[in-house]
Amino acid sequence: MITPDDANDLAARVLADRVTTLGGRHIDHARRVAAAVAASGDRAVVAALLHDTVEKGCIAWPELVAAVDDDEVVRVVDALTRRDEESEPSYLGRCAQEPVAAVIKRADLLDKLVPQAVGAGPVAGAKIRRRVRERLALLDRLTGEAEA
Repeated sequence: MITPDDANDLAARVLADRVTTLGGRHIDHARRVAAAVAASGDRAVVAALLHDTVEKGCIAWPELVAAVDDDEVVRVVDALTRRDEESEPSYLGRCAQEPVAAVIKRADLLDKLVPQAVGAGPVAGAKIRRRVRERLALLDRLTGEAEA
């Protein structure tokens, strides 16, 4: 299994100069999300560090699978990776069905509400934060449905 340190190195390489819609560095965001889920264990930390690598980074699934060499982590990262043309409810529903992915996705969304994570202008930042709050509410509803 890939260690958290190795996952951090891989994420740093793959997300190197990528910038979030909020204006921050993707690797910094991934590290904050990983720190937020640390109590869930090393696999959650690894998945959190790698959660944007396929969707936003420059690594293909076969490369990631080979680098991670852990089916559970791959399953979580897969749940967290949004597909092209996928609806918000479908995507968040998939995250809600995988307990570790739901924890990571919640931390991912909450991180986008923290002022340090916001580098966008005031109007764009407010619009992004409003959409993030809507996504968080939907995830919470879907997670509640999944647990019921």
